[in-house]
Amino acid sequence: MSQYYEWVQELNGNPPQKAAFERSTHTVVIAGPGSGKTRVLSLKIAQLLRDEIAPPRGIACLTYTRVMAQELENRLYSLGISERPNVVINTVHGFCLGHVLMPFSDVYDFSLPKPIRVAPSTIQSVCLDQAFSNVIGNGNFNRFKKTFIKYRRQRADKPLDQWKDQKQIAEAIRFYEEALFKQGFVDFDLIIQAALRLIISQDAVRQYLWAKFPWFAVDEYQDLGYPLYRIVTEMINRTDVKLFAIGDPDQSIFDFAGTDPRYLIELSRMEKMQPKVELELNYRSKQEIIEVAQVILGESRNHHSEMQGGNCKLVECPRGIDQQAEQIVNLISTFQRNNIPNDQIAVLHRYRDSLNVIAQALERSGIDYVVDKNELYDRGMIVIRWLEDLAFWCLKGNELENVRISNPRSTFDELLNTWL
Repeated sequence: MSQYYEWVQELNGNPPQKAAFERSTHTVVIAGPGSGKTRVLSLKIAQLLRDEIAPPRGIACLTYTRVMAQELENRLYSLGISERPNVVINTVHGFCLGHVLMPFSDVYDFSLPKPIRVAPSTIQSVCLDQAFSNVIGNGNFNRFKKTFIKYRRQRADKPLDQWKDQKQIAEAIRFYEEALFKQGFVDFDLIIQAALRLIISQDAVRQYLWAKFPWFAVDEYQDLGYPLYRIVTEMINRTDVKLFAIGDPDQSIFDFAGTDPRYLIELSRMEKMQPKVELELNYRSKQEIIEVAQVILGESRNHHSEMQGGNCKLVECPRGIDQQAEQIVNLISTFQRNNIPNDQIAVLHRYRDSLNVIAQALERSGIDYVVDKNELYDRGMIVIRWLEDLAFWCLKGNELENVRISNPRSTFDELLNTWL
């Protein structure tokens, strides 16, 4: 039995998953932690491509990061869907650039430098510092920067001269964008803003997108923020585009970047999205961990697991990050004495600076570690991804069934097809 039909059969054991899969119109899925959301999303995309969407029309699958996009690509590979021109799996800014701005660059005036070039982070930092110094003078820009980013994204469709309540932020945004333009650059937010304004103002653009993509699928909707919410609502309210969106308001972790779970909640309450589907069965965690998590959350949820037990220990660290680092070192030392290998231990933290403090504490204690953010090469390049997949095959190629499940790109046939 193929992976696709095997997964479809397994839906019979989870009625909410099956309901999401079988819906033929707009669908919002509120997916609790470990509830199989990526599987449901990839199955739905595969079903639409098999049974409903005929080439050259296709589907646009939007995610927050390239890592999420690659995970979705891998799932679709395992279901027999390889790269094809009518399946677009991309970040929001990649989609806006490639499928909104570029096709209409010679038709409409975006008021952006041409050609459209994204500024390197060094240039963006210099322009930001210039803007902040011009508006608020010298000082610590960290707090102002967070507010700057948040309002800039949450008001992407509102002209700066209408920001009566945030004139200082509006002035800084104007100065920053003009500084970028003078050097012939934009940033990702400007790409999304220009695409959003084009979609709002031009029916021809909306109809073009609908003709090309009768379905939009959105992963981790809670992380994608106000501009995507406006793009989605414009498309579903003013065209015949259908939407399949999945996410969890409780897992919104990018509020510093202007995201807000209320956009997912508002979407789920729209009349055309009813009834919303909720995935509550957790396949990843045991029941005790779920119960502790709900206590920390402070709100009741219907999340549950069929796996009883679990081990969740809470350690209070009132003295802050230094005490946290000390406790983490003690815990890892205990795990090592219990023969738990380092590659089975993960340390998660909300802030990168705090991770650096923890890393230094591990260094002093002689504990080997890897900081996931420190990538040695650009994993977004196709050739680099192919080399990663080839390395995986060299290590695991003899375990064919495991390779097909964990990294379907690393089968010999897929490696050869990509190379050719």
